[in-house]
Amino acid sequence: MSARLSPDSQSVGDTLWQAIADAAGPSPMLVDGVYRALWNQIVEGVRQPGENLSDSALAAELGVSRTPVRQALHQLQRIGLVQTGPRRGFHVTIYRADDIRELYDLRTVLEVAAIRAALPRISASQIHAAQAQVAELRAALPGANDISARLLRGEIDFHHGLIAAHAGNRRLAAAIAEQRAQIGIFLIGGLRDHSLMAGALGEHDLIVQAMLDGDADRAASAMGQHIQAMKERVLVRFAARSA
Repeated sequence: MSARLSPDSQSVGDTLWQAIADAAGPSPMLVDGVYRALWNQIVEGVRQPGENLSDSALAAELGVSRTPVRQALHQLQRIGLVQTGPRRGFHVTIYRADDIRELYDLRTVLEVAAIRAALPRISASQIHAAQAQVAELRAALPGANDISARLLRGEIDFHHGLIAAHAGNRRLAAAIAEQRAQIGIFLIGGLRDHSLMAGALGEHDLIVQAMLDGDADRAASAMGQHIQAMKERVLVRFAARSA
């Protein structure tokens, strides 16, 4: 497996990573090329759950010394994508259903807070633009072979560009960005599931309509219901893949 630190083309994972980095702001964790390369490999499924991660092998593969590799592995361990154990060393996390529930429940808390804070700061024209983007993606979804990149761009524009970025709280936006880094493995997998994304886009519509009506309570409720519905869809996919 060859994965030098200067990819020639941008993957879906690269697109998500850039959005996370933009939202979180300057941080050694996010700008480090080794961390980014390994994060990408994990969330895109190049590295499988349970796969051992040898620092010496990764250093040779990425063309760097072992020190930045070990630092990156510790960062990945901190956000839950990598684990370590006695006599085993680092390996890709094997997720359980309870992990997914906890991650999406945390996401609910963060994004409900964000939409309440953001709504007074978002203009009607910005909300109408989001509504148009959702409608465009819903129209393109049936029969499309692979619109993962467009769906991801819409996801980023909606949750990060429209809501988190307007919450007026840099720490909240950074927390949402880091949490998105944790669930990237489930988000990217879901992009290829058109039934899952159709449901998500329909829920985006309900959130947008509540925002246009200026109803913060309804918008927050719709956001919470959306993320909880996504949790249930991800759990169904997870159970099917684990069977």
